[in-house]
Formats: sequence, structure tokens, C-alpha cells
Amino acid sequence: MNDSNVLQVETRKYFALLLFNAAKEFLESGKADFAAQRYLSVLAGQRRFLEYSRRAVWLSYFATDEEVVYAQNNPDAKKPRPFPELQDIDILMRKFLDIDGSSGLGVHVNTEGTTFMQLLHQFTHGGVRSIQALNAGFKAQGIANVLEQNTRDLRAVGCFVLACNLDLPKQTFQVRLSAVRNDEEQKELLRQLFEKFKSTPNGGLQTLSPNLL
Repeated sequence: MNDSNVLQVETRKYFALLLFNAAKEFLESGKADFAAQRYLSVLAGQRRFLEYSRRAVWLSYFATDEEVVYAQNNPDAKKPRPFPELQDIDILMRKFLDIDGSSGLGVHVNTEGTTFMQLLHQFTHGGVRSIQALNAGFKAQGIANVLEQNTRDLRAVGCFVLACNLDLPKQTFQVRLSAVRNDEEQKELLRQLFEKFKSTPNGGLQTLSPNLL
């Protein structure tokens, strides 16, 4: 492997870890906001959680080397955009996990054809109608369900990111994932990957919170 290829591989690993850690921080912040009954604050961080978590997955196993380098060097570019749409990454992730290939991120939430992700985007920019819609649709139990799903999602994302950092071939990793059938098995796979990761040169990086395991 030449120096350029080595750089691309290490860039992919580091970038995916960086985004995974950012998603983890938004999840933990959301749990703190929920405990303080700041429900709209939880939703305000939901868009970033979804962005960072899905992009970490895409970088781990789906982006080409050229796309990884372009995304790192042009994170805010408009054309071409550095990352695919989140619902497209979500579909890739779900198919890879051998579950229903549809994505709730692209579901229309009103008669105007606005998707859930578009609603979150409008909300983070202070759109009054989106604030009203989200506030009406998500009460305390709904927010709790969102955070519970985010925790499960982040475990799956952690598996992708750590497997990438351990240089597990895509097909080998997919075979390992195919054996996972419930939350406890997902936790166990994540724990095994993390134990191996800790022994690597990058293993000193803080990558997981105890509540993910």
C-alpha cells in the first residue's frame, strides 16, 4: 500500500471516529436535557445526532477513498455535497443490517410533503411552524422513545466505526452482524470490538460511554 492509500485509510478511520464521538456527545446532552425536562432542546440536538451518526457509518464502509478525502477537505461545500442525504445513508445502513430497507428520516410529516429531516432542519433554524409541529407531536414519552432508539442506533454505529478501525473487511463484518438478533447481542459485539480496539495504536482515544455497553 503506497503512502497515499495509507493516508486515505487513516483519514477514513479518524474521520469516522470523530463523527461517532460527536454523535455520542449529542446523545448524552439529549439525555441530560430530558432529565431537566428541556424537551425541545433534545429535539434541537436530534438533527446533529442523526447527521454525525449516519455520516460515521457512511465513512466507515460505504464511501470511496475519493469521497472520504473530499468530505474531509470540503465539509461545507454546496456542490457537490460532501455527504449523501441522511435518509440514503440510513437505507444503506438498514440494508447492511438486513432489516427493512425503508427509512423513517424521509417520511412525509404533513400534506405539503415535508420530510421528518426537513422538519428538523427548519426547527433548528427557528421555523415557527416546525416548532409547533414538533412540540405537538413529541411529548415526554415520545422524547424518551427517541433517546432509547438513539442509544440503540449509536451501538450499531459504534460497531461500524470500530470494525472499520480494526480493518475488518466489509463482507466479514457483515457476516458478523448477520448473527446479531437482539440488543444484548449487539452490546456484546460492540464490547468485543471495543476490547480489540483498545489494544490498537488508536485505542487510547475515548470512544465509548459505559451506557452504550
